[in-house]
Amino acid sequence: MRRPSARSGSVARWAVLALALALFAGGCQGRRDPTPAAALGDPSLQGARAALEAYLQARRSLDWARVYELLSARARKAYRLEDLKAFFESYVAYGYREVGEPREEDPGWVRFPVRGVRWELEGAPPLEGREWWVTLRYEEGRWGVGLADPLVERAREAARRGDVATLGQVADTMLAIDPWSYRAHVQKAQALAFGGQREAAAVELDQAYRVVPEELRGEVLIQFGNLFRALGQPPLAARAYRDALASVDRYPDFYSASFAAAVRLSLAQVQILTGDLEGAAREAAVALVLDPGDVVGNLLAVDLAVLTEQVGPVAPAAP
Repeated sequence: MRRPSARSGSVARWAVLALALALFAGGCQGRRDPTPAAALGDPSLQGARAALEAYLQARRSLDWARVYELLSARARKAYRLEDLKAFFESYVAYGYREVGEPREEDPGWVRFPVRGVRWELEGAPPLEGREWWVTLRYEEGRWGVGLADPLVERAREAARRGDVATLGQVADTMLAIDPWSYRAHVQKAQALAFGGQREAAAVELDQAYRVVPEELRGEVLIQFGNLFRALGQPPLAARAYRDALASVDRYPDFYSASFAAAVRLSLAQVQILTGDLEGAAREAAVALVLDPGDVVGNLLAVDLAVLTEQVGPVAPAAP
């Protein structure tokens, strides 16, 4: 299987550093789509486009049963319709502007850029992504969409339990469904890092950064920061966390307050290691504004307030 290819020379900046250190140590609402089964079975790119358009139509209509029906056989074997519905349960609208020209990655695999993706979640303003890619696979006589995202929560639950074996298995399943899923590469990187395979984890994060939508790069950069911390390089970890915060600041609607708080607390922790106690206190204070219920953050803020008493009270910076 060919790995994702870089689209710019600066994409792998963080991965190069991590590898070295590891080695050293638009459409509108519509009816249910009428696409005939014969069109989905056409192995040509025309058939792949027909399958994609049917899938996007079902997404527009919030017809999750039809969405599930149009998934690849491997995706449908990996999770149930209920898992798909749970992943999309907060969606209230979906649309897009246009579908670009396909990219054939390997025999039986094709990816399409979908531009101007626009969706809305319950209680949140509409979001619009510049260019997101959809993977399709030809198997069992028809094209199907390789959607791995509904398995993310299963992987995260394994990580919370410290079940590295299950986390690795789920990540491998996600990559088999969609080898270009940035979330799959992130989960695989975590499994490898937990197992002490930091060089391989850096490779996976490099792959994730190459394919992640621009708006969501913060999700990968925080993982780079965590890897640098594990490698004993707090200055580089701080740089990665700051880059993650820059992504949050640029695309605030794409990140939760708890995510932004987690990045700031991680930055505060490495600032302590570099001796920047005042900076750490400021980041912790902002994190608590974003996520007041974080017990660890509260304890860290109290400790930093004592440590920085000689410089006076630390005013929270604007989130």
